[in-house]
Amino acid sequence: EPADVESAARGVDAVVNLIGISVERSPVTFEVAHIEATANLLRAAELGGARRFVQISGIGASPEARSRYHQTKAAGEAAVRASKLDWTILRPSVIVGAGDGFTNKVVDLVETPLVAPIPGDGRTPLQPVAVRDVGRAIAVALGDSRMVGQTIDLVGPQTYTFRQIVQIVGATTGNNRQILPVPILFLHAVAYIAEAFATNPIITSDQLRMM
Repeated sequence: EPADVESAARGVDAVVNLIGISVERSPVTFEVAHIEATANLLRAAELGGARRFVQISGIGASPEARSRYHQTKAAGEAAVRASKLDWTILRPSVIVGAGDGFTNKVVDLVETPLVAPIPGDGRTPLQPVAVRDVGRAIAVALGDSRMVGQTIDLVGPQTYTFRQIVQIVGATTGNNRQILPVPILFLHAVAYIAEAFATNPIITSDQLRMM
């Protein structure tokens, strides 16, 4: 709510926007989380007297992206760039660390009995970044004036395919399942049903578009 963030931002030097969702749960849509919340925080920062604003976006954010996640992240970025604040936009790749949503979903895949199903051929490239490094990047952005007005991708040192990540997680957890490629069209049908009935679907249509 605008009044809540205005109170929180009063008298601070900087605001870091970490708000983001990967699964929509009514009434919190991508538009609410990535566009409206960003607008509320920008307004609160300006009213509260903050000068620095660090926006945590997502790698691949673009108005022309296929996924609504990336489209709305791009709209949030546009609002930040149009503000009067000294802004920095950081675009992390898949963030990994204790309790992260991505790795735990892969664990669910490799714990599936008999086989580990993966979307399509599993060749989607990913460059995971450690959560501690994202935290360090935020700290640097807040303290280095050269970062003002910059949009920076945050990625780890190595690129993996999704199939390779599943194999690594399987070996690490002792669940060396045979990998079963599942056609994307079939998964879209599964995602449609899961989104209609599950509170925490293992895959969504938008995540499939991102892949």
